[in-house]
Amino acid sequence: MSIVVRRVGSQEVIMYSKGADCAIMSQLSPCQSDSEEGRLREQTQQQLDLYARQGLRVLVMAKKTINPNDFSEWYTQHQECEMSMDNREKKIRESFSILESNLTLLGATGIEDRLQEGVPETIASLLSAGIVIWVLTGDKPETAINVAYSAKLFNPQMELLR
Repeated sequence: MSIVVRRVGSQEVIMYSKGADCAIMSQLSPCQSDSEEGRLREQTQQQLDLYARQGLRVLVMAKKTINPNDFSEWYTQHQECEMSMDNREKKIRESFSILESNLTLLGATGIEDRLQEGVPETIASLLSAGIVIWVLTGDKPETAINVAYSAKLFNPQMELLR
């Protein structure tokens, strides 16, 4: 998820992005692993992995400064993608992918995402009634497993297959 802003006065164009670590970290600009930036990224990824093991939802924030002329050119081409009748969705995704690349890491966060009241009990009742429940998630596996335990979808007697 991104937003593009233009600073008043300087006309500087900056895009800010936030999203799952797998989506944002892969879009960061290249750097050497032994550089300060590389060490910061490794430390951030370790922290994100810890957050996920604790059952927290993780988000990464990044930014990109865009030359105003380059942004105007991209925007013109993007408008053409939006008006296209052939492969419109694919063209729009590809257009955003061009813009959302070579990002600079700003930070990361892990937040507790609590279940609504009664969810664990309801899921436990459905399972005891023999109803099969499937859950699709974009979370990291560690986060999804912790949420599944707290929702009583998993129990300690179950074998986890990875």
